[in-house]
Amino acid sequence: MKTQKTTKHHLLRFIGILLVSMLIGLAAGIAVGAGSEQLTGLLERLTGLVPGASLVLMAVFGAGFLTAGLVLLRLGDRQAAAARLDAEELDEAAQAAQEDAVWRADRRYGIGMTIVSVEVVLNLTLFGLWAQGGVGGLQSLWAVGLLFLFSFLALALQGALVRSAKRLYPEKQGSVLDTKFQQEWFDSCDEAERQMIWQCGWASMRAVSRAMLVLFVLLIVLGLVADIGPAPMLVLGSLWLVQTLSYQRAALKLGCKR
Repeated sequence: MKTQKTTKHHLLRFIGILLVSMLIGLAAGIAVGAGSEQLTGLLERLTGLVPGASLVLMAVFGAGFLTAGLVLLRLGDRQAAAARLDAEELDEAAQAAQEDAVWRADRRYGIGMTIVSVEVVLNLTLFGLWAQGGVGGLQSLWAVGLLFLFSFLALALQGALVRSAKRLYPEKQGSVLDTKFQQEWFDSCDEAERQMIWQCGWASMRAVSRAMLVLFVLLIVLGLVADIGPAPMLVLGSLWLVQTLSYQRAALKLGCKR
């Protein structure tokens, strides 16, 4: 009986969410349709500003994010040195201080790697936005130069962060220059670390699925009033399909091993 009530409650809640979403979508469609001319003009002006703004943002984000990553690397190295990893026969207080220093260093390396990873995505995205503008000449040299410069610096900083982390945990394996780096690093993790990686992957998949759904709705509404072409929808749909199929393939593969 309790199960039936719970099922009805979930069904009613789902129907309510669906109806509210439809009403919001209808209101948004009417609002966008009423201001379609203004929206089209705004999109055209933004399109004209994108190439130049992309180069500026590439330089600003590249310099800022990589500087922050380098600072975190240095702070982490300082904490790692304070941990006195080569010391032997530490008393209880010294051992607690060592563990705290190792945790702080690992934390800084992790945040640094996150910042550098975000910079890699932003660098490629902004370069892609610049390329959509079809700008040539000297600006092309600047754009390509910035792309390669920040890509190389990001790779070098990632390598430095990994090497520093491996000094904290000598059992870790892999090099960022190796195409199998992620697999080698995962294989060198213990069971607790692997559980954490799996939980992070699950959280990432849920966040991406929700973001794709929202983007799909926005693109559909935008496509009703502006000529955005099929590319955005095809790209988003392809990525969503890859995520769905890769998850289902892994689930079926693991299920067969039981």
